[in-house]
Amino acid sequence: MWISGFTLVFLSLLLPETYEATILLKRARRLRKLTGNPELRSQSEIDEASLTHGEVVYESLVRPFVLAAEPAVFFANLYLGLVCTSFRLLRLVESCSHYPGSLQIRYSISG
Repeated sequence: MWISGFTLVFLSLLLPETYEATILLKRARRLRKLTGNPELRSQSEIDEASLTHGEVVYESLVRPFVLAAEPAVFFANLYLGLVCTSFRLLRLVESCSHYPGSLQIRYSISG
């Protein structure tokens, strides 16, 4: 677990940004600061300025459910739910057989 934590910090700090919109946004901010021209804006800033509140709410609340309807995402979620449920069930069965009195289950039923 500590290896994954170290890797996350390492990659977050040392890998360069590759998303085009973010690179252009940072470049526009830097150029505005250097030139003093507030009219310099990236395409993402121009697009964001024209959004209404309804569009922002729709994008943040409805879009995740639309994405969850994609077949690959749906079946991955279904598989993870099945795996997590089976592990929880195994843990419950194990706790019942080791500690039958803690869950108030009769010993004859708990195995």
